[in-house]
Amino acid sequence: MANFIILVILALIIWGLYRFFFVHKLPKVDFSFGRNDFKNLIKWVKSGNHTQVDQTINAFNSDDLTQALDCLALGLTEKGIKKYQDIAVNKALSSLILGVFYGHEAWKIRGRGQGITISEDTANQFMEMLNLSATSLEDLAQHSKYGAEVNARMIRVSMGLGDGLEVADSYFRKAIQLDKNHLWAYIHFSEVVQPKWYGTKEQVVDFYKNLPDNKLIQTIVRLKLSYDSISSDQNLLTLSGSMEDLEKDVRAFISELDASNVLFKETSIHKYIIYGYMFVLASHFNHTPMSEKYWKILENRLPLYPFGLT
Repeated sequence: MANFIILVILALIIWGLYRFFFVHKLPKVDFSFGRNDFKNLIKWVKSGNHTQVDQTINAFNSDDLTQALDCLALGLTEKGIKKYQDIAVNKALSSLILGVFYGHEAWKIRGRGQGITISEDTANQFMEMLNLSATSLEDLAQHSKYGAEVNARMIRVSMGLGDGLEVADSYFRKAIQLDKNHLWAYIHFSEVVQPKWYGTKEQVVDFYKNLPDNKLIQTIVRLKLSYDSISSDQNLLTLSGSMEDLEKDVRAFISELDASNVLFKETSIHKYIIYGYMFVLASHFNHTPMSEKYWKILENRLPLYPFGLT
C-alpha cells in the first residue's frame, strides 16, 4: 500500500512537470551553461589537444571541475573519449572523463522510476554501466587534484550498485576530507541518506543539521530536501514537523530568497541548481510569476538536479 501511494505521488509530480514542459517546450540542454571554456574543452578533446585540455581543467576550482566533466561526458561519445584516452598524457583525467560518462549512461538507462518498475534487462544494463564507471574512477580516489571529485561521484555510483549507506558514507567522508566544501558530495549524500535509498529520516535530519558553514551548500541542500520532502510526502528537515509546517516554511524560504536578490550575486556555476529548485518549488505552489522568472533565467541551462538527464 505504501509503495502504491508513493507511485501515485510520483505520477502526479511527473504529470505536473509534463504539463509545464509541454506548454514551455523543453529546450535541448546546454551543459556548458554558456561557458566558452567548457565548449572549447569538447573541441580540444575531439582534436586531441591534450595540453590545452589539461591546462584548462587543472585551473578550475571544484565547482567548475564538476560541471566541466559533466559537459564533456554528456557531449562526447564513448568511442571519442577512448580515442582521446589512447593519446592523452594525463591518463588520470581521461579515465575520470570516461568514468563520468559511464555513470551518466547508467542513469540514462535506468530512468527516474522506482526500482520496482524497472525490468531485469534494464537493471542489468544499469549495473553494467555503473561497474564500468567504478572501474574507471576507483583508482583515482586518492588523486591530489581529482580525489574529492572522484569520491563525490562514487557516492552515487555506490548508491546505484546497492552498496548501502556505510559505503556511501565512506566515500562522502573521503570527499569532504579532501575538500570540505565540495558541493556535489553533499548533494549526492543528501540523496543516498534518505529513506527511499539506504537511510532514515533521523539520519537525514542529522546530516542537514551538520552542514558546513557554507551558504551555497546550505541553500542548495535545503532546497533539495524541501523538494524531496514534497515528492515523498514526509518532512525530511525536522523530526517533529508536519508536511503543513514544511510547506509553510518552504513558501517563506523561497520568497525570502527571491526578494533578497542574493541569488543573482552568486558566482558559482552551481547557481543554476538554485534557480532550478526555485522554479520547481514555485511551480508546486502555483506561484506562476516566480516560476516563470526562474524558467526564463535558466533558458537551456538545466542542471542535473532537479531536472535529471532530460
